[in-house]
Amino acid sequence: MYLGYNNIRDKGRLDGVKMRKIIAFIIIISILATTGISIAAPSTWASDEVEMARQLGLVPSGLLSNYQNHITREEFSEMVVKLYEELSVSIAVPISINPFTDTSNPEVLKAYKLGIVEGVGQGKFAPLDKITREQIATMYYRTLYAVDPTLVSGSYTLGFADRGLVSNWAADEVAFMSAKGVIQGKGSNIFDPKGNTTREEAIALTVRTYQQFSKNPQTPVTSLPGGKLTSEQIGALSDSVVQIFIEQYDGTYNTGSAFFYDKGRLATNFHVIENAKSITMEYEDGSTYTGGITVTGYDRELDLATLMVSDISTPPLKLGDSSTVVKGQRVYAIGSPVGLTNSLSDGLVSAVRSDMIQVTTAINPGNSGGVLLDEYGRVIGITFARITDGDNLGFAIPINLLKTMDKNKTLTLKQFGDELKNLLSPPRNVYAELSAEGTVLLSWDNMAADYFVVFESLDDGATWLPVRDSNGINKWQWYSDYSIEIEGYEPGTMVYYAVSAVRGDKISDYGYSNYVGITTGMTAYQIVDHLYDNMPYIVANGKTISFDGYDVEMSADGTITSIYAYVTEDNYQRFLEAEKLGIINIAKILKNHAIFYEEIIGTSISISIVYYGLYDEYPEAFEDNFMYSDSVLFSEDIGYWEVWYPLIEVVNYQDRFFSWYSYHSM
Repeated sequence: MYLGYNNIRDKGRLDGVKMRKIIAFIIIISILATTGISIAAPSTWASDEVEMARQLGLVPSGLLSNYQNHITREEFSEMVVKLYEELSVSIAVPISINPFTDTSNPEVLKAYKLGIVEGVGQGKFAPLDKITREQIATMYYRTLYAVDPTLVSGSYTLGFADRGLVSNWAADEVAFMSAKGVIQGKGSNIFDPKGNTTREEAIALTVRTYQQFSKNPQTPVTSLPGGKLTSEQIGALSDSVVQIFIEQYDGTYNTGSAFFYDKGRLATNFHVIENAKSITMEYEDGSTYTGGITVTGYDRELDLATLMVSDISTPPLKLGDSSTVVKGQRVYAIGSPVGLTNSLSDGLVSAVRSDMIQVTTAINPGNSGGVLLDEYGRVIGITFARITDGDNLGFAIPINLLKTMDKNKTLTLKQFGDELKNLLSPPRNVYAELSAEGTVLLSWDNMAADYFVVFESLDDGATWLPVRDSNGINKWQWYSDYSIEIEGYEPGTMVYYAVSAVRGDKISDYGYSNYVGITTGMTAYQIVDHLYDNMPYIVANGKTISFDGYDVEMSADGTITSIYAYVTEDNYQRFLEAEKLGIINIAKILKNHAIFYEEIIGTSISISIVYYGLYDEYPEAFEDNFMYSDSVLFSEDIGYWEVWYPLIEVVNYQDRFFSWYSYHSM
């Protein structure tokens, strides 16, 4: 479920081998020292700037070694692309058609598309050539121009004694970068335009360019080895995170979090501000900000939104690079769960999904729109959700998605609301759950709507019947986690729900729930009949997957142990497509089926969705027998639910089929 909706109205003696290794290492170091080979450490004069560049993410990790080596054209291209992304707070993309025959480096292609680099003729880039000082000055200039042409305005004169050696095409660029104090001479007023540059020199120049031209130049705090911050220093970053209170058009209030990513600019989740009539921000010190809040960008699908305020004194947080996030790294979350302003929690990255970072940090209602930080204090994600049926299952949106989003709107809250009227989409996360008392509890995420209409299907999903209240009206408000409680079904009923949002004269498409089975006692044959009648397909992550057949397996004593739903080629491909989008919907659907049939037969069962196919069609599924690498765990009162990821298991080599396998334990 999405978070941020606190409904306030409701609420270690060395052995011989080790010693030999140490001796060998000492010998190697001695050889390096006597032969003049460079070791991987920057010169003393450059060490501070190299460390700063590393912490700020200005240099590709591959260049943080062999600092005295001359930097190549390819390596410097990689560096200036990083500089561009940091200065522009955006993600560069490569040109679609590669103009070069001697490189396919995506960073070079990004720099080419931005107009930062050119070829050397005849379709060549010469990636391994050493770069000259005048070329470096030119590439910095072009990088700044790509960020904002106004950054390189003005006219400057070359003052170096060897200015006649500067190429005509580089004269203005060298003059500009020199006047700005980025590139200096080598003594005796000599620029040496054709000279080469070492990695550490290039890194130092990049840092100087960043400090000179960044809107928010930052000086990292280094208190731990490797530049990592202490927990206390991470906690101090909460000054740049605010709690936000949302007054909605229906008179209710929500809470969430937001953070400064630029001067006067904040980021949060779309679902936090979706129905905002007014917004109040509360800072770490308890002070508040209310007026003059505008919406500068939003993306309903990404669940992101950006705001602008007149407060430019609050320091923005440094944005990291979410593409470098790896499983197992330590992270920190700052937000305002259940109204507790700017609470800090830590944990690990448990998985990196296509559009989500899964973490073990505590994520609770009110954390939505808060920050997920790495150990250097950089924002790598925006927290937005957790799975309520399990522990330590939190999720964050990768920060790189924020960088790519359009953030140049200027909408008042009223204008924002008016735009949303024309962008009415189906309700999200429509769930139907069966209570112990046999009552169906229907829920969905709140959104900007006047009201909601609800329909149910008692057969194959083709016939929809309105769900009416005691007055016979199909008109529902979102009041709490469970917006509707529905009773009166006959035992054995399988029911499926659809919910649409209504705003003005507009009605959205359906948002669909999972199936819910009403407790009953059924034979194996009745179960199969029920499957054919009521489970012809499932909708998982927007993909409709049909089943081609069913089977029920019984033990020798007649106890039902397994239920199989078979799929063929087309539907197998749909499962794979759905899987790439995430496994949560599939898991919930299968979970509910398992629980329903366990209540029928009174024992644990397994459910498999089986695909019959050939080995040579999908050989990757047979590697090492099992493909799953992670699992999703749903805690239940009756036990646990576990779904393997990526949901592929080889069941039987001889029969040459494999399946998605799910198991629910009583």
